[in-house]
Amino acid sequence: MKVGDRVRVIEGDGVVGENAKGSVLGMMCNTVAVEFDKPFPGGHSCSGKCPKECGRYMLPGELEKINTKK
Repeated sequence: MKVGDRVRVIEGDGVVGENAKGSVLGMMCNTVAVEFDKPFPGGHSCSGKCPKECGRYMLPGELEKINTKK
């Protein structure tokens, strides 16, 4: 995964619901910073990289890259 990729949650962490979609903001240690399309309880700004309540650090195994090309 790289910055800008569109992703979908395939295995939720109990905070972000499965099938939630978002965009990769960056990588930090073994996690992926994701800005989700919709705010959710427990979301944050990923250190100011996205709007409050839209971000979450996820494990790569919890996400799958989705194809946005038509």
